[in-house]
Amino acid sequence: MLFDWAARGKLRTSSTKIIGREDEDFFQVWVLNFVDCLDEAKTVASPPGGFYKGKIGVIKRPVFDESRWDGSDLFVVPQDPSFCFFCTENFVAQWKAAKLKGAMFSRHMMDPDAIRC
Repeated sequence: MLFDWAARGKLRTSSTKIIGREDEDFFQVWVLNFVDCLDEAKTVASPPGGFYKGKIGVIKRPVFDESRWDGSDLFVVPQDPSFCFFCTENFVAQWKAAKLKGAMFSRHMMDPDAIRC
């Protein structure tokens, strides 16, 4: 599975049934591959809200510190309370090569040129 490889085995999945498509296999995926590589000083994000202490708000334009990145192709950052998935161009290429469907890859929030697969 592409997700398992890209997240270095750090994920959880759960089989899910979709009404009207019971003959197909669907899974919910939670990426647990936390990589602390977000450059908070350069990242554009909203202010934190609610009870999320030590977190930042919505990440609008992430910037990563490559010296702290572990090479994972799919990961989440510990500062993000919504646990948004981040992936590399390599992951997108692997997704396309596998002819998978149903995803949109954005470079930043509200990306007008998002890659739809």
